[in-house]
Amino acid sequence: MKWLGYIRAGAKAKYIPQEELDISDCGEKVRKIIEEHLKSLGVIQWIEPITLFEDDFKTKINTLKSDESQASAMEHAVKHAISVKMDDNPVFYTSLLEKLQKILDETTNDWIERKKKLEEFIEREVEKGTKSQSESLGLDEKEYAFFEVVKKYIVSEEPQNDVIKEERENYISNNIIELSKSIAVDVRKVVVDNYVVDWTNNQTKTADIERAIFMLLNKNYFKQIQLKSRKSMTQSLLNLAKKHYSIVK
Repeated sequence: MKWLGYIRAGAKAKYIPQEELDISDCGEKVRKIIEEHLKSLGVIQWIEPITLFEDDFKTKINTLKSDESQASAMEHAVKHAISVKMDDNPVFYTSLLEKLQKILDETTNDWIERKKKLEEFIEREVEKGTKSQSESLGLDEKEYAFFEVVKKYIVSEEPQNDVIKEERENYISNNIIELSKSIAVDVRKVVVDNYVVDWTNNQTKTADIERAIFMLLNKNYFKQIQLKSRKSMTQSLLNLAKKHYSIVK
């Protein structure tokens, strides 16, 4: 029973919740037996994955004995957390995913260093999520999601003197930051002023919100943002509005 408990703890930490059971490498007869067995009895999820949302996350990680197992469990937990939050702020969480991949690339076969960097990454960025970033800009988290989208499109069309690319970070001018904040706040106001019950499921009402966002950008920001970017930005902002304002409060 002790050994079974140890196996369960290890499997619990390493289990990847977003992936289904893969039996493609089994023979045809074996696959058929497994499939029939699962259909007839169903599956009891005895092993739940460790997630970053648990209060005892670190305690559960520490039940694993090797640096490799702990690093692997943290990697999967981070990926799961990002996948769960991705739609809330795609730009921000995509950047976290890129940072995670960079850590993995830099620590190939060095499990001690990978574990250390993942611990720092989780504490410094993943656990805090968008809350600390939005607060530092004076925005709420919904506005911050709009802000990240707007900033992405503005940066893509800015001259190099406003966006200085270095080896580790992109340093963006304060003008871009302030412009992105202003647009994000205005977009939130437009959505809140125009959305109605069940608007995300009504094509006409959805089109009204999309038009309102586009008109805002055309009226107030046509000098700062190119037309092509305004059009592309509108669709991305609409998708975020659907996510964050699907229910009228």
